[in-house]
Amino acid sequence: MLTLDLRRKLATPHQRLRPKRRLLTLLPAALLFVLATSGCSQIHIAYNTAGFTIELYANRYLGLDDRQVASWRPLLSEALNQHRDEEVPAITALLTQAAEDVNAGLTTAKVSAWLDQLEPMYQRHARLFAATVAPLLASLSETQINALEKKFQEQAREDAADNSPESLAKRKRKRIKRYIENIEWATGDLTQPQRELVRKEIGEFPDVDTSWYAYRDQQRMALLALLRRGASTEQIDIFLTRWLAEFMDMPVDLAQARDKMRAGLIQTVVALDPTLSEQQRLHFEKQLKTLSEEFQSLERRKPTQAPGV
Repeated sequence: MLTLDLRRKLATPHQRLRPKRRLLTLLPAALLFVLATSGCSQIHIAYNTAGFTIELYANRYLGLDDRQVASWRPLLSEALNQHRDEEVPAITALLTQAAEDVNAGLTTAKVSAWLDQLEPMYQRHARLFAATVAPLLASLSETQINALEKKFQEQAREDAADNSPESLAKRKRKRIKRYIENIEWATGDLTQPQRELVRKEIGEFPDVDTSWYAYRDQQRMALLALLRRGASTEQIDIFLTRWLAEFMDMPVDLAQARDKMRAGLIQTVVALDPTLSEQQRLHFEKQLKTLSEEFQSLERRKPTQAPGV
């Protein structure tokens, strides 16, 4: 439900959040993955160490030298402050509204409104990521670019092994399991009929792995070509923004699948709502309220002006 979108959609527009395998969702994915999977009581710790976590991940992925890390650190800090000032309040507001909606009962209009807010929220994260990581990518040496290409190739081989026609049923089972786990985080344990409802609805989602991997690999190769030509920070920023925020050159079948998955998610939530027990509804509302309060506590307080100033 909403928590599923916080864990996946805010971080990435695709079916799965796999932060250790997606360089190009590094900033939003790493930050939001840390926040959303830490548990409410640990959000403060997770957020306050997010800069270190992202820096460490980028360093390991790209093989940065000390000079590159030192040069990038202020940019990362600025991006995290911008996120705290601009995006955390938006997340807080969405969670607060969602909790109220759960209490009153969920409708197609209400769940659609959640997703209408999540889409531009993701795009803002993607733009922030592009602006933050572009200077780092522009600083890569030929050796580092070659190493990045090797990582991309290794990941492509791993994904190809998981993307055979024989794996279709397995991917479907794993996808359904992920949705059930995320829903149960919100509602507590589902009954068997509720689980069957989710299996039926999510089981009809399109399988987009083949198209997604092909699209991702195409864009990665374009990025590598850009880096090898010595592209400027601005050029890399524009490319990443068009790819990650605007879905440049996305195949028609992938765009259509995104629309179908959105409609399917709304249908699943609305169908599940009348089956919720009072205890499940209260659990769902409490989870959202607690998250909202935790994120609200992260908001930076603006200094107040003295009277007459």
